[in-house]
Amino acid sequence: MKPTGAAFLRAAASPPRDCFVQDVRIHWTVISTASTPTTPSKTSLYAGGYSGRPRHRSERHAESKRLRSGSKRNATYAAFREVGRVIRTVQLLRYLCDPALRRRVTAATNKTEAFNGFSQWIGFGDRGVIADNDPVEQEKAMKFNALLTDAVIFHNALDIAEIVRQLLEEGWTIEPEDLAHVSPYLTEHVNRFGEYSTHELGIQPDAYDPKLDVDFTQLRERDLTAAGLGQAA
Repeated sequence: MKPTGAAFLRAAASPPRDCFVQDVRIHWTVISTASTPTTPSKTSLYAGGYSGRPRHRSERHAESKRLRSGSKRNATYAAFREVGRVIRTVQLLRYLCDPALRRRVTAATNKTEAFNGFSQWIGFGDRGVIADNDPVEQEKAMKFNALLTDAVIFHNALDIAEIVRQLLEEGWTIEPEDLAHVSPYLTEHVNRFGEYSTHELGIQPDAYDPKLDVDFTQLRERDLTAAGLGQAA
């Protein structure tokens, strides 16, 4: 039987000591005491506070710094900390008792890790180490690497789509389950140390066709059903 509603909160308040989760009691009184109309919040920092007077940037910065201070004497910080513990505990309990949620989380995590690995493979200069200490230059390096990674992924997706069209023209049957196992994070055909020509930058590429004659409806509906989201509209 799945714990729901109040059962989640009771479990959050008194986690079992033999559980792998850190045994931290949630102080509900801290949350209830702070949940008053006079409790400062992030919204009030930019809405002019309680007096209606627009706050100066330095005042907002000081208030935000206090919220992030981690001081146990800061009642607002303590309240947000306890609320965060409740949210994390509820989400963890849902993850433990919901197989569909675990599948979604695992699939999303695998996609993210695959993208990160591909991005690191693309950013091979200086072995992927950003040696510049300037935050602006660090941000530039990260954005340029992400842009190049997206460009290579887009190129791979176009190549995959073209190969699928060729197979369909030859009479092959392409099932959506087959394409579900194909990843655009392909590296075998990319020569990172090859010749980089710039004279082709001015050439206008042909418009790409995103449509494939493959019916993904059943695969999409099956994934939605497995995820507990019902049938697709």
